Amino acid sequence: MARSDAVLRPPLAGKNLVETKTLAAPWLSSDKFDLLRLPPHDLTTSELTAADFEAERLRIDARTNKTSLTEPLYGIQVDLKEAKDADLVDVARECHQKLRDLRFAEAPAPVFPAASAHVVQVHDGLYQRTNLPSILLRFEQDPTFVEDVAAGPRKLSYERLLFSSGSALAGPGFFNGTYLGPLLTCRSPEVWAVHTQRAMGTIIFSFGDAIVGVDAIPAEPLQLLPRQAQASPPERHVPASEQAWAEAIDWWVMRLNQMFGYLSDPTWFKDANGKYLPYQHLNWMMNAEELFNRVSSAMMSWRDQYAARILTFSALDFVSEGFLGGDMSALCDPDKAQKALDAVRKAMPRKVQDVLLPRAEAAVEALPAIADGFFITKDVGADTVDVVKADGAIAHLTLNKAITKVVRAHRNATHGFGTTVKNDKNADALASRVLAQHDGSLPAELVYLPYLYLLAVMCDPDKFKKRLRGQHSTINNM
Repeated sequence: MARSDAVLRPPLAGKNLVETKTLAAPWLSSDKFDLLRLPPHDLTTSELTAADFEAERLRIDARTNKTSLTEPLYGIQVDLKEAKDADLVDVARECHQKLRDLRFAEAPAPVFPAASAHVVQVHDGLYQRTNLPSILLRFEQDPTFVEDVAAGPRKLSYERLLFSSGSALAGPGFFNGTYLGPLLTCRSPEVWAVHTQRAMGTIIFSFGDAIVGVDAIPAEPLQLLPRQAQASPPERHVPASEQAWAEAIDWWVMRLNQMFGYLSDPTWFKDANGKYLPYQHLNWMMNAEELFNRVSSAMMSWRDQYAARILTFSALDFVSEGFLGGDMSALCDPDKAQKALDAVRKAMPRKVQDVLLPRAEAAVEALPAIADGFFITKDVGADTVDVVKADGAIAHLTLNKAITKVVRAHRNATHGFGTTVKNDKNADALASRVLAQHDGSLPAELVYLPYLYLLAVMCDPDKFKKRLRGQHSTINNM
């Protein structure tokens, strides 16, 4: 099915695939909620009745206390979720005012005086483009489907969606906010915004500040079960400008629009003969969704250090092998991480850096501290980690190299150690021996490292596009 670029490219010239608008902010003379125009949403909540929403509000009221922000913020989400399409503008305006008026009983001043409102909308053309591989795969995997289509509606009596290939893995991110996850969790365990998902769009209320996102006292019985929480959160960082939060949303959406410009474009998934590769296209849409999910889930797992670490290693594996090329342990080299941070910083305006980079910076600053765990090196006062190999030879590793090996050994533990450690020529064997000289401690800030490399992917689209093209252009090369 060889096609030209002109035939394969959907007609979206001049249109953004993902875009954002600021609906209200202290620096605007008047609000712009009239710009809040999203695709019909009423049908997507048809299983929930007005009584269901009212019952949920009663539960919120029962839990509300004078010091918690969780319940009133959740109430805003409920209000926006229930809002009918015809009422959405008015409800969004009311919710924004509720946020600006929110006060604690003992403090007369509003909690969020600099709150702003935003909408992030996905163009329906993006959804159509990402569904193209699923359509073609249905025809390929179900030869009789062509006859069913030709027979008309009576023959097409399917209960499921006709084109469901990977529908639970590639595509839901446009509906559930997956691609905004790392943005909204970029200050974890602090929280700086509340969002509500609508059909093909997300309404975001920025607080104009970051608040504590976890409570020292368990909030539910499940949190009483055995677990190890993360250490104290990184140092608090307040942006110099109240507009920084809004500019961070704008920057993120601009980069998403850029990324999906090529990830959804079928012309980037052609073999050496110009033939479209629907399997590879679907796989890469899944890859993107997985990466964003793993990064944000790792940063949200603050109450469970073990879960956060597993997700961190998984995300590092994924971004290194799939998006950047190379081994995950190399990403843990302090010098390499610093270079990545410097490159990302150059790609961001200063105000955006103030919002998006503090946690990435904390990860880079924490990496050298892993060397403190080399107790033998510290005891003998050496400048290198001197590892005794199976044959008695000594491998002299720089501290940075030894750090990458320690992280690799921790990552290997998530898969289980096997026979590979018996062979000294195997990289995992050396990692195991390096771990023998380390106390096993890793900084809590390591959880932010995958986020740094996600930013690196988003900030260097040309590098990733070149990698995509290189992976597919040699397929079926005769």
